[in-house]
Amino acid sequence: MIEWAIERAKKRNAHLLQLTSDKNRPSAIKFYETSITNFDTHRND
Repeated sequence: MIEWAIERAKKRNAHLLQLTSDKNRPSAIKFYETSITNFDTHRND
């Protein structure tokens, strides 16, 4: 699903694709960090 969202954003000339996750879900965040090229973590800890 993530790849689909990235491709759709590219086709629509998006400049930003934002994914949010609760900071209490470290395994989900780790998955995103390792699965997405150019993933930038912006955390409000």
